[in-house]
Amino acid sequence: MRRVTLVLGSLLLAAAGAGAGHAQDGDRRQVVCLPEAPPFAATPDNQLKGEALSALFGKTLVVTRKQSGPVARNARFRYEFRSDGSVSIRCEVQPGGGGAWRPCPRYNPDSQVAPDRDLGTWRIEADAFVFQRVRYSAEGRGEGRFTFHRAGGVFAIRHVAGTHFCLPGPVQFQ
Repeated sequence: MRRVTLVLGSLLLAAAGAGAGHAQDGDRRQVVCLPEAPPFAATPDNQLKGEALSALFGKTLVVTRKQSGPVARNARFRYEFRSDGSVSIRCEVQPGGGGAWRPCPRYNPDSQVAPDRDLGTWRIEADAFVFQRVRYSAEGRGEGRFTFHRAGGVFAIRHVAGTHFCLPGPVQFQ
C-alpha cells in the first residue's frame, strides 16, 4: 500500500508540474499544490501593464490554494516584494475541513530558523512578472513567468511559462 501511495504521489507531482512539494518525516510522500484557473477570462484587455503592473509590487500578494497529498489542506502564501528585486515568502496551512491557520512545518526544509519561510527574486519583463524561489533555483528548477489581470476589483494571475509556483488563479493584495 505504501508503494502505491508513493507512486500516486509521484504521478500527482509530475502532473502538476513543479508544485510546492516536500518530503515529510523522512519519507517520500509529496504535497502538491493545486493552482486554479482565473475566475474570469484572462485576456490582453484586462492584463495589467506598465505602471498599473508596477504599482502592485508595493503591496503584499496573498495566494490561497488547496493542496493534495497525505492530508488534504489549504495553503496560504504571502509574498512581500522588495524594491531590490527580492521577495520574502511566508507559508501557512489550514486543515482541509477548516480551522486555524498555522505556519507550514517544512516549507523550506533547509532552514532550521524559519521552516515556514523562503526567499525569492522577481522582476518585470515585457509586462510579465518573472519569479524564482531561492530553494527551487538551488534545485535546478526554472523561473516562472506570469501575467496579472483584473476584472472589477478581482485580481488573478495567469501562468505563461516555466514553473507555476502555485500562483495561477485568483489572488488578493494587502
